[in-house]
Amino acid sequence: MKSWSKELQDSTREALENYSMQALNGKCYMKKWLEKGSCSGIISVFDILNSNWIIKNTDDKSEILATYESIDELIADGWVLD
Repeated sequence: MKSWSKELQDSTREALENYSMQALNGKCYMKKWLEKGSCSGIISVFDILNSNWIIKNTDDKSEILATYESIDELIADGWVLD
């Protein structure tokens, strides 16, 4: 399985742990490798600050794409900051 570079994974972990990510309208844009390209999602700053690792659909923000117990689990599943 293809994955993002270690540098991008590490910078995502650091940004989420230290709340130093860039947000637009209270949301951080994420991306994930899939077999046929990549997909995108969002995580709210509110959820990040509360350690709720919930990735939602970029277009339909009520649709939850994935939920994780930790930043490491989120990154291990292929998500990084876009």
